[in-house]
Amino acid sequence: MIKKILLLFLACLLIAGIGVWYQYRLYQEAIALPLAIPGDGLTYRLEPGTTMRGLAQDLAQQGMLEHPHYLEWLARQSGQAASIRAGEYRLEPGITMQELLGILVAGRTV
Repeated sequence: MIKKILLLFLACLLIAGIGVWYQYRLYQEAIALPLAIPGDGLTYRLEPGTTMRGLAQDLAQQGMLEHPHYLEWLARQSGQAASIRAGEYRLEPGITMQELLGILVAGRTV
C-alpha cells in the first residue's frame, strides 16, 4: 500500500515537473518574439498610475500582445514591475517584451 502511494506521489510530481518545464519553455519563447506592432509603428500612451497588469491587458486588448501574463512575469521576475514610467512612447515593429520593458523603465518617451 505504501509503495502504491509513493509511486502515485512520484508520478504526480513528475507530471507537475513536466508541466512547469513546458510552461517555462513557452514563456522563454514568448518573451523573445516581437510584439504585433503595425508596420509603421505606433505611439502608445501609458497613463500615470497604470499597473503592469493594466499595461499588459491593454496591449493584449489592442492585439499587440498574445500572452499578457508573460509580460507581467517578466517584469516581476526582473524586479521592474513597479518601475514603469508614464508617458508617450514610440513603439517600432520588431520590439520584444524585454525591449518594451526596458523602454518603459528607462522612461524613453517621445
